[in-house]
Amino acid sequence: MKRRDFIATPLALAALGAGSLAARTAGAATTKTPVKPPVSQVMVLMRLADSSGKASDEKLIDSPWQTTWSTARGTVKHARLVLRGMVRSSASTLGQVNVEAVYFDANKSVNSCVIYQAAGNGVGTLSKGVGLDVTSTSFGGFTLSSIDRSRNVTALGTQVIGDNLTGVLLPGQYVLVLPSAKQSVAPVDYQFSTYLDRPLMRRDGRLPDVDYFAFSITAA
Repeated sequence: MKRRDFIATPLALAALGAGSLAARTAGAATTKTPVKPPVSQVMVLMRLADSSGKASDEKLIDSPWQTTWSTARGTVKHARLVLRGMVRSSASTLGQVNVEAVYFDANKSVNSCVIYQAAGNGVGTLSKGVGLDVTSTSFGGFTLSSIDRSRNVTALGTQVIGDNLTGVLLPGQYVLVLPSAKQSVAPVDYQFSTYLDRPLMRRDGRLPDVDYFAFSITAA
């Protein structure tokens, strides 16, 4: 995806400095409908321990999910992101989910571009397996928003993956979990399914009870 394809958007990110991107929400640029306040808790980013972002990670059946990890050994200048897909719980109330990639330009202002859309009907998707080449100094992360049947937009949140202050992009398999207001997410409750497009399994044998977005980062 070329830089000229990026679109400037009236995100809440515009006034942010690099490195403070997380914990802020952004409206979708695909509709003029007013954006509702966020209805979910802060999104939870989990990484599969010892993963490299490659297909060979499917063998890491005993690796745990983590919410914290060291980035010192994983800093890369160029990376390939593969967006595996959106997985919904049986009780999901999200409509269509738009995923935007966030980029910093040379002036540290923010641009974004819709790179993935998950359909609102069950596990069906409008796009899947999308690949994206990024540089560590320009890529920031993702913003997610939900659109219901009335075209009302709900900002779900923003998650930093890299930023132009640190340039940290750590290879691996990731899930970005979208808990409801009454849910809490603990990595110890989940194990790796060995399927990269639906990598979460509950350790108690039940199906995952949260919506989540799966992606991988590979050093380029």
